[in-house]
Amino acid sequence: MGKVSVRAPRREGRMAARLGAMCVLLASSTAIGLGFHELGFTDSSIISLYILSTLLTATVTSGRMYTLLSSALSVVLYNFYFVVPRFSFESLDTSYLVTFAIMFVAAIVASELTNHIARNAREARRTAYRTSVLLETNQLLQQADGPESIARIALGQLLKLLNGPVAFYPAEGDGLGSPLVGDGVDEAMPASIAENARVNALRALRSSKLARDAASAGAAPASAPPATADALEIVAIPMGDGLFLPVRTHDEVFGVVGIRAAERDIDSFELSIARSIIGECALELAREREAREREEAAVLARNEQLRANLLRSLGHDLRTPLTAISGAAAILRDDSDRLAPEQRRALLDDVYHDSLWLIDMVENLLTITHFDEGTIKLTLNSELIDDIFEAAVSHLANQAGGHRIVIEPAEEILLVRIDASLIIQVLTNLVGNAIKYTPAGSAIQLSARREGAFVRVTVADDGPGVADDDKPHVFDRFYSGAKAERPADAQRSFGLGLALCRSIVEAHGGAIEVHDNVPHGAVFSFTLPAEEVAIHG
Repeated sequence: MGKVSVRAPRREGRMAARLGAMCVLLASSTAIGLGFHELGFTDSSIISLYILSTLLTATVTSGRMYTLLSSALSVVLYNFYFVVPRFSFESLDTSYLVTFAIMFVAAIVASELTNHIARNAREARRTAYRTSVLLETNQLLQQADGPESIARIALGQLLKLLNGPVAFYPAEGDGLGSPLVGDGVDEAMPASIAENARVNALRALRSSKLARDAASAGAAPASAPPATADALEIVAIPMGDGLFLPVRTHDEVFGVVGIRAAERDIDSFELSIARSIIGECALELAREREAREREEAAVLARNEQLRANLLRSLGHDLRTPLTAISGAAAILRDDSDRLAPEQRRALLDDVYHDSLWLIDMVENLLTITHFDEGTIKLTLNSELIDDIFEAAVSHLANQAGGHRIVIEPAEEILLVRIDASLIIQVLTNLVGNAIKYTPAGSAIQLSARREGAFVRVTVADDGPGVADDDKPHVFDRFYSGAKAERPADAQRSFGLGLALCRSIVEAHGGAIEVHDNVPHGAVFSFTLPAEEVAIHG
């Protein structure tokens, strides 16, 4: 927080302006007085003009010096222009000395009264302004978003109040982070000054932490009222040419505000308002931290609930296929010689299909875990949608049973920009659901068409469909369609397949939905970004 080099020229400019105003008023009074003299007005009228000019000088300037100078010059000018002999400083009539004395005293008394009124008015305006800054601070802090926004609002309000350099040093462990500076402060200050300010701020931080630790040794009772900005003891610590105020509540220190004090004196009222602003800043930082901690705790609680639901579903849903696999394996091991080939084949088919279901479930679970952790990375390539259809259907060839899976050819070549393995997983889940929840002999149709910048992919079946009550929830995690005529996800399901489909489609910038097929059945459709077909001549 370096010194502002233009302050001295500004002060000289203000002095010149005030002297100029005083001279203009005296010149005007003299000119009008000469007119009065020519018209034969009495001397008291001319004296009143000079007293008026002195009063006006006291009003438009600040400081006793200008008023005293105006009073003295008024006597001199009156003596020179209006006392016989005129245009000289010789007075033949001693009675004029009394007139001069009375005139000088009257001008001084009147100007002092005017100065007093002007000072009171200026102080009232300053008080009103400072109070409005404090009220505005409270309103702005309530709209802040994040610790940095809170700190910058406080800095801006301190800058408006003090009209001088301010900086905020955030606490980071036992040290301080990079400072935030108020608007209008030269950030390119010399390194020695910046380092000196940082050292002083660090000393103030440590002093505040010592005071906090000492206060916490005698902690307030649990019934103590909540802290307010006025109740916080924020002590300004003078160090070098600055004041350093800790941004703290009773149990936490968030940083230090440095105020450059060498430019002008900061009065007690300004310091009180500054402390109130910093106290409001500290309380808002504490509230923001508590809100963030509550939000993190709520997220952890939701994650724990999801984890508990997942474990319960895993324990319940894995029991059936594993029991079937182990039972079939035991029969094949112990009674294989007594089984007919058809029975042995049926048991092997059961083991195979149950193991496929377990593989699909584990694949879905691993993929959705990667999405939750944010570690999934899409490998995007241009792919023909018909090739994706063929790959997905080939994965389900052994599960189709008596179902007819039909790929409807597109009217044009459709290229999409996708991660092929993930989209194949989406189609496998959707077609697999259709196989499991439609009767044997049902038709499942895959189709695609261009829609602007996207390609819409559709998986339709002619089974019992999805109940209207379940449609808004079929893509929610752990939702298994309790009220549906058919569950929304796998036959032994804990509601991850369709949730994973939505995550994959949205990661590609698309959307997925479900609606009824006519006359009966369900249609799941989703969009993928289209890729233009390059035609080479």
